[in-house]
Amino acid sequence: MLIVYCESLLLGLSIISRYLIRETSVSFLAVVSILLVVIVGGSFVRLLAQVADGSFSAGVLLPLLGLSTIGSLSILMSVSLFLAVMVTLGRLYADSEITALRASGMGGLALLKPFLILGLLIATLQAMLTLWLEPWSDQVYQQLKAEATQTADLGGIPPGRFVTLEKTNQVVYAESLDSKGGLLKNIYLFNDEGDQQQVIVAAQAKQVSDPETGKKYLQLLNGDWFINDRGSLSSRLIQYEVLGLFLPGLDNVRGRVRPKTIPTMVLAKSDDLRLQSELQWRLASPVMVLVLVILAVPLSYTSPRKGRFASLGVAVLGCILYFNLLAVARDWMASGDTPRWLGVWWVHFLPLTVAAVLLWRQGSFSRLKSWLRKLKA
Repeated sequence: MLIVYCESLLLGLSIISRYLIRETSVSFLAVVSILLVVIVGGSFVRLLAQVADGSFSAGVLLPLLGLSTIGSLSILMSVSLFLAVMVTLGRLYADSEITALRASGMGGLALLKPFLILGLLIATLQAMLTLWLEPWSDQVYQQLKAEATQTADLGGIPPGRFVTLEKTNQVVYAESLDSKGGLLKNIYLFNDEGDQQQVIVAAQAKQVSDPETGKKYLQLLNGDWFINDRGSLSSRLIQYEVLGLFLPGLDNVRGRVRPKTIPTMVLAKSDDLRLQSELQWRLASPVMVLVLVILAVPLSYTSPRKGRFASLGVAVLGCILYFNLLAVARDWMASGDTPRWLGVWWVHFLPLTVAAVLLWRQGSFSRLKSWLRKLKA
C-alpha cells in the first residue's frame, strides 16, 4: 500500500523534483551504507571483546549484533538523510545547477518541496522503527544477553578471574565453567571479615533458586570449609557434600525493566513521567527527520568558489547539538524539571527558527517580503 502511494506521489511531481529525489536517494543509500558499516563494525568489536573475556558465548554474537543494529537505525536514518540533502545540494551549488533551477522559477521554498516528500517517506519508516520495531528488538536483546550471560557467567562469577564482591571482603575464584551442565568447577571463596578467616573450596558449584523467595544462591558440591579464628591458633576443617551459599554482592539485578523495552501502547497509557518522556523521545524521532530536512536546505547554501562541502562541518555540529538537546530535554522531563505539555517539543523550534532565518536571508520569502513592503507603504 505504501509503495503504491509512493509511486503515485512521485508520478505527480515535476521532472526536476523527481531528479532531486533520485539524486538525494542515491546519496542517502550511500551514506546509510557507510555509517552502517561503521556502526556494525564498532558493535562487533565491542561484543567480540565481551565474548573473549567470557561474558557470554560466541553462539549469540550474531543475533546480538543484528538486534543492536536495529536499535541504531533510527538515528542512523535521520543523520543519513540530513547529510544526503547537504551533499546533493552542495554538488548542485558547486556545479551551478541551482542557478539554472532558480532561473526556471524554482525558488527556495519550491526547492524544499521534493526533499520534504522524501523526508515524509523516511519519517514514516522512522516512526515504524521507533514506535514498534526498536522496543521489540531492545527487549529481545536484553533477554538474549541476560540468558547468554547467565550461561557464560554463572551467578555473576566469570571463570578464570578473581572477583571481589561489592561491600564485602569476599573474593571468589572459579577455574572453569561447564556451560552445558551449568557447573562452575574448582571454586574458591576467601572471606576475611569479623573475627574469622574462612576459605571455602568446592569441586563444583551451580546456581539454584529458592522456591519460596525466588532468590538465587550458589550450591557448592563436594568441598572443604576452612575456618581460622583470629587471636588463637585454633582452626577447623569442615568437609561437606552440599553447601548452600548466598552471596549478596552477586544479587541478581537483571530483572529491572528498561523504558526502552516497554511497548509504545503501554507508554501511552502510563502517567509516569519517566515513561512519558520515553514516549515523547520516540515520537520526536520522525519529527527530527523533517526538521533536519528543512534545516539542511538553507544550510547547504554556498557559492561555487567555496566548494560543495563548505558548510558541511557546521551542519554536522548543529545536528549533534540538536540530538544532544533532545536527550537533555528528555532527562529534564523525566525528572520533572519541565512540564509535561512542553516535554521535548521546544527543542524542535530551535533548528526550525534557524532555518526560517536563513531562508529569509537567502530570499526564499520574496512574496512575503513584497507583501510586507506594501503594508509599510
